[in-house]
Amino acid sequence: MQVLEGKPQIMYPTQWEYRVIGKNKEAIENVISQVIKKEYELKEGHHSSHGKFVSVVVSVEVESEQERDHIFVALRNDEAVNMVL
Repeated sequence: MQVLEGKPQIMYPTQWEYRVIGKNKEAIENVISQVIKKEYELKEGHHSSHGKFVSVVVSVEVESEQERDHIFVALRNDEAVNMVL
């Protein structure tokens, strides 16, 4: 078995996926459109068993670690978003 040590090496630009979880799909999609100002792809994720939470998977090409982290933080900090993975 191979053991990873330290940070993984990521070559940029690269396609990156964020799973965005919240209570309202439309609100999540609105946040994504405000944060990501270039072409991206949306896929419907899962719903919680009682329908309280939904997830959306957004795929976008990021040019750098800084851009990747900026998108993550901007999504996470919006009140419509409960979690970003």
